[in-house]
Amino acid sequence: MANRNTIDVWIEKLTNSIENTTFREFKLVIDNSGDFRQQWFDFKNKWQQDFVLRQLNRLKP
Repeated sequence: MANRNTIDVWIEKLTNSIENTTFREFKLVIDNSGDFRQQWFDFKNKWQQDFVLRQLNRLKP
């Protein structure tokens, strides 16, 4: 597990890539983030699953 400082640096890089550049830059940061890369994909997958479930639940009578 990464230390807190490493996480803060990674979050800053990720935030800057989202705010200041194209998706290509964001993808580059993710692809070159070592252990955080898998954590990103795990987070993204969970978020998408939760999103779909929320949408389906909205359709229930």
